[in-house]
Amino acid sequence: MGSFFDINTNFLENNKIRRIINCSFQFPKFVDLRNYKYHNIRIYDSPDQEIITKIDKVYEILNEEKKSTLINCYAGVSRSATIVIGILMRKYGWSLDKSFDHVSKRRNIDPNNGFMMQLQKYEKICKKRKEEREKNIKKIEKELNTVVDITKLFNL
Repeated sequence: MGSFFDINTNFLENNKIRRIINCSFQFPKFVDLRNYKYHNIRIYDSPDQEIITKIDKVYEILNEEKKSTLINCYAGVSRSATIVIGILMRKYGWSLDKSFDHVSKRRNIDPNNGFMMQLQKYEKICKKRKEEREKNIKKIEKELNTVVDITKLFNL
């Protein structure tokens, strides 16, 4: 996670970055982007900006292929921080507090109030998704056990 000014050749090479996800409207001028997989997810740093769908979009991009990735915005404290916090909540099932603490230990962050309210909502969405996945896993395990029991009946 970083700022607009982290998009420079030295920083990217030193950190072995192969993909950039820019969460702002500023276009990087300090590096030849042909050497990187580049995505621009345009997000305003405004409390009114919807960001939950942007978190899911970045999550999908990250899961397309494993590459070291810089997620940045202009200052690196609100938009990119919100995206990274949301990714941690979704990927690891972490709470908002744990995800926020994890990111803030690595960088000074300050998501705007609107983003924080949406992260609270996203925490509930992630919890519900996790519960549904666990419920489906239990259902599949039960079905597999039923298949095993039937094979015992026929001495297979």
